[in-house]
Amino acid sequence: MQWIFMLVGLVLGALAGESVTSALLGGLIGLGLGQALRLQQLGADNARLREELKGFAERFERGTTAMVERLTRLESGQSATAEPAAPAAAADVPPKPEPEAAVLPIPVPVAPQPLPESPADELVWELPELPAAAAVAMQPAAAPAQPQPPRPAIPRPPAPPREPSPIERAIDIAQAWLLGGNTVLRVGVVLLFLGLAFLLRYATEGMVVPVELRYAGVAASAIALLGLGWWLRRRNPNYGLMLQGTGIAVLYLTVFAAMRLHPLLDPKLALGLLVLVTAFSAILAVAQNALGLAVAAALGGFAAPILTSTGSGNHVALFSYFILLNAGILAIAWFKAWRLLNLVGFLGTFGIGFAWGLRSYTP
Repeated sequence: MQWIFMLVGLVLGALAGESVTSALLGGLIGLGLGQALRLQQLGADNARLREELKGFAERFERGTTAMVERLTRLESGQSATAEPAAPAAAADVPPKPEPEAAVLPIPVPVAPQPLPESPADELVWELPELPAAAAVAMQPAAAPAQPQPPRPAIPRPPAPPREPSPIERAIDIAQAWLLGGNTVLRVGVVLLFLGLAFLLRYATEGMVVPVELRYAGVAASAIALLGLGWWLRRRNPNYGLMLQGTGIAVLYLTVFAAMRLHPLLDPKLALGLLVLVTAFSAILAVAQNALGLAVAAALGGFAAPILTSTGSGNHVALFSYFILLNAGILAIAWFKAWRLLNLVGFLGTFGIGFAWGLRSYTP
């Protein structure tokens, strides 16, 4: 949508100042507004994707922690049931039968012979000290420690991606606008808009058809673009919005040219027609959830009193019109949370009011 703003600013600047400098200035202003709109949309998409990534990382961490705890409980339960199984298995083994004692012959008693009493032949009642190796061998062997299974490492959530700089964003937006989408359609829409603008500009030079009929044909072309864009809103939403934006821009251009270039419309009637176009654009924006159309309608609404100004400085009519326009923006904000639209309403009201105060206010 930013190229539509640039195109509208280019044509309005050329018609208002009738010079190349004014046209370029208007085109730059329109391009800046379109880029601001695009940057806000990209920021909202980036914030939404960041929230989704954060929620996925939290769910993944909770699931991994629960899985590790469950595996630990299962392994601890298996080791506890395996330890008392060994004594039970030993109790189930039947005892081996002891061999029967063999019958030995009764010994014949022999008369004891007295032993010579000597101190060297006394019995030694002290046992020799066991070596250290034997003492260690007699100690009961300690039960081997059961190896604990390694606990799986808990994966850390991925680091958030680095945000691109404003220069990189501008380059990406320019590249996407230049190479993305249907280039033939975009070039065709631009050529159509420029052709209609030049048709209105030079409608009286060397043409047999009346001027009123020329303006009616241009307005009919704009309505046809609106109808085609509405018909394509479900098949190709981007192309549909592009055609609708072009049709609205052509309607603004037609009303302005019919009032300023050729005295076909009274300023009051032209202002009423611009208000109708603005209201119709706002309805289309709300129905299709299109922020670009809403911003275009608001900008056209604020530009309407400037385009149809007669230089009288009627502040009552100007601020009464601003009350109605801001009431429409408030009605849209009741249904859609579009901060950019509210910002456009604030800047348009106070900016034009401040300019009127500098130019026409007298104490």
